[in-house]
Amino acid sequence: MVKSLLAGLDKFSELYQKIMRPVLVFFYSILTVIILYAVFMRYVLNSAPSWSEEMSRYIMVWTALLSMAIALREGRHIGLSSLVERVWGKYTPVAFFIADVFMFAFFATISYTGFKMAIFVVNQRSPSMNWPMWIPYLSIPVGGVFLSLESFILMLRKLVRS
Repeated sequence: MVKSLLAGLDKFSELYQKIMRPVLVFFYSILTVIILYAVFMRYVLNSAPSWSEEMSRYIMVWTALLSMAIALREGRHIGLSSLVERVWGKYTPVAFFIADVFMFAFFATISYTGFKMAIFVVNQRSPSMNWPMWIPYLSIPVGGVFLSLESFILMLRKLVRS
């Protein structure tokens, strides 16, 4: 049963990555264009657009939180594996599993709290662009859900191996 659940979650995660990689490249490209435009306007034409800083900040937060799940799946986050292996020795797999449990709890908490924050600011507007503030705040629970899913998959993989 655990293996079939893991297989289904893996398929969903792979689909997420296939969809998100081009979307993230698009958003990083837009971010680069906005920043280059703002720098050109500020330092060459001496007329900085008021919206560019706010828009680039929102895009950067969304892309960072959405790409963290991809990095977690690929094991590209900073880790202290060699230190854990030296300290824990033969109990290293247990230590990593406990870390995965705490990571899942942390990301689930971020998702829940981020959702509450997004609801709290639903009536607020951004200063420069006059956008609803729930749009940037929604990046926290959305990113947290995908991070929770990836950390849950990590835990399941370790359970299946043992």
